[in-house]
Amino acid sequence: LNGCYEALEGGNTAEALIDFTGGVSEPLSLDREALRLHSDQRRALCQTLTKVHEYKSLITCSIWPAEGETVESVLECGLVRGHAYGITAVRKVRLG
Repeated sequence: LNGCYEALEGGNTAEALIDFTGGVSEPLSLDREALRLHSDQRRALCQTLTKVHEYKSLITCSIWPAEGETVESVLECGLVRGHAYGITAVRKVRLG
């Protein structure tokens, strides 16, 4: 154990949720290129996230650094690679 929250440097979000809730975790890795090319995969992801959210499940996400990128690098949109983010809502929006 680390002794206190300040001593924590990082960890695995899935493992933390299991430890805090006693529940199970179901990791999902996204293939950005496949989602861009295949509308059926985008629809399936949207349906899965919507259903999981309706069940009041805890949903988190993070952005893994690609080769040559570093953890803690900040994206143009303000998100930070390697940080965990909680998903509090699932909405369908139209872009463009």
